[in-house]
This record gives sequence, structure tokens and C-alpha cells, in this order.
Amino acid sequence: MFIKHNSKNYRINHILTPTDNLINGILQLTVFDDKENIIAQRLCFVQPELLKIQRPVLQEISLNKKPRELNSFNITNNYTVLVQDPEIKSSEEENNLLSRLWLTGDITSNIIKPAQYFIKNHNSEALDALLISEKWKRFDWKNIISGIYPVIKYPADSSYITYKAKVMINNQPAVNASLSLIFDIPEFGSKFYEIQTDENGNFTLSGMIFEDNMKLSYQLNKEQKMDKRDFQVFFQPNYAFIPYKNNLPKSKFNLTKRLSEDALSPEEIRSIATKNTQKFISEKITDIEEVKIKTSKSDKLKILEKN
Repeated sequence: MFIKHNSKNYRINHILTPTDNLINGILQLTVFDDKENIIAQRLCFVQPELLKIQRPVLQEISLNKKPRELNSFNITNNYTVLVQDPEIKSSEEENNLLSRLWLTGDITSNIIKPAQYFIKNHNSEALDALLISEKWKRFDWKNIISGIYPVIKYPADSSYITYKAKVMINNQPAVNASLSLIFDIPEFGSKFYEIQTDENGNFTLSGMIFEDNMKLSYQLNKEQKMDKRDFQVFFQPNYAFIPYKNNLPKSKFNLTKRLSEDALSPEEIRSIATKNTQKFISEKITDIEEVKIKTSKSDKLKILEKN
């Protein structure tokens, strides 16, 4: 977004910035003079008091823990089950999904408990005070003005699912051949396409969107008949893995060698006790071998009398 305004008096000038098309996130405001020199700049958060958050309501279920008691509850079609240990402190209280998306993903400096700025009844002024002291480090305006733009390492993928295919006839590439393709996709039905191979017998299927499985039938548009074994089409997904060369994110956990005198945590003690209990129960259970009962239509006493 660029707004040009000519004014010689900066103290009494006010410029309204439209926010209708903006979404929640960090916004960098920069003021330039007529010689493209930076006069002032700061960071702010777009509409922090109107966070568009859709959070599911967690329903707590109280269960009767007495022996041989019956507990029942209704389950809807779409549900999520969360099992937590009340004695373990969750790391989401310090840095959750929203704070990673809106704050720590762009600000690299150390922020104490960034999740506090995006909870219910949060302090928007505290978030604004934090952003005043921060600087935008993803790019430098001097480089942008000089024509030096940031390198986009991961370009946007607009082709979605893409496959490269090669058509072979009698173990030779089918050059400039016409091929009919029939895609059978659940929920979308069947679709027919006609493609043309290039001088190497190749063609590309790009922009494909489907879930689960897709059935593909193909036929070579040729007058003479041929054996199916003489005609083959090989498909290969078109993707390339980009290696991650940066340092891994910092973790609060340090891998150290455990000493014999180290005491176990309460969580580890409960976990070991649970495994031992399960092992004890499984050893006490005796599997009963299948009992086979054989019957006879004739009475054995009558058979002896006949003999």
C-alpha cells in the first residue's frame, strides 16, 4: 500500500490509512520525503481489538470414578478429544499458535510470553508499546529503493498437484501423439481431456486438485489396433525438495546425560507405574484354547447292536 501526499508542514498533517482490506497482523508504516529518504517509521498491529479468532468451545465432562459406576455422554459427528494432565504446565500459555503466526514469526527478538497479547481481554496498548521498540528485519527500504529485492526462496506453488508423463510405443517415445485421458474422481465424476505429446513423447498434467484416490484411463488416438503391452504411459510426480539450511528453532530442553543419582519426575513415575500395571494384568490373563465339540447323528449303542 502506497499513499503519496504533498505537504510542507509535517506537524499538522493527518493522513487516513484505509484498513478495510487489511487482515490481522503486523503493519510497517514508513514516511519518506521527496528525495526518498526515510523520515519516520514504526510497526503497529492491524486492529488488535478485533481479532478474528474462531476457537472451539471445550466441553468438560465430569465422570463418576466410583467402581462399577456407569458413565455416558453424547458424541457429535465432528468432535475433538483432549486429554491433559492437570499437573503439567502447557507451553501454549507462553507461545501459542496465534502468537507464532502474528508476532514471533516476524519478530526475531526475545519476547516474554508472546501469547499474552492474543488472549481474551488482552491489552492492545501493551502490544502497541512492544511494536514501537521493534524493527522490521525482513527487508531494508534502502535496498528496495536501490533495486535490490529480497530473494524469494520458496515461490508460491500455483500448479498444485503436477505430474509429468511419458508415452511409449514399442519401447520408443510417442512423438507428437494424441492421447485421450479420462479422470474418474469421487464427488466430481468423470472428466475427459485430449492431450498432445511433445517431440520427446512427454506431457504434463498441472493444476490438479483431488483427495484420496483418482482413477485414470488413457487411450492412444490411432486408427490401427495395437497390443496393450506395446503401449505404456509412465507418470511421475513433479516436485523438488528444498533443503532447510538454517539453524533449527531454539528449544528450552537440553539433551544431557542422565546420572544414576538423578531423581525421576512425577510424570515419569506415573508412566512407569502405568506400564508395570498393564504388564501385570496382561501376565495374569490366561487365554482359553478353543473348544471343539463333535457330534454324531447315529447313536453308538445302536451301532454296536447292529454289528
